[in-house]
Amino acid sequence: MRAIKRVAAIAASTAVLVGGMVFAGTSAQAATSCTSTGNGSLCLNSYGSVGFQISYQKNSGSTAHVDFHLVCSDGTWYGDDGDFYASVRAQAWTYIFAVGTNHGVCAGQLIDLTTGTTWQTNHISTP
Repeated sequence: MRAIKRVAAIAASTAVLVGGMVFAGTSAQAATSCTSTGNGSLCLNSYGSVGFQISYQKNSGSTAHVDFHLVCSDGTWYGDDGDFYASVRAQAWTYIFAVGTNHGVCAGQLIDLTTGTTWQTNHISTP
């Protein structure tokens, strides 16, 4: 059984739009970093002792062939369960990187496999 799963879910936390970037917060105030992709937002949230949750909210444009990665300051990087096609919809595309908390700070990446463009969040740590 895979400990890491991609899920499509509406964020259960509060979202605030600031300068074109979406910042999500929970009552625990987990670390969060977001960046604009031009037609959406890529966010990385700390996910307690489990690791990190990455999300991509696509707001406009055609369907994109993309992939998530997690890149950590200790030199490790992680892929998800594989590439996927992201279309405009009300729900964010999300994935949990169940890597624990001993990797230093990590950044989330979204790679457009058609154009080769890569977007990356700032590095954050787990609580």
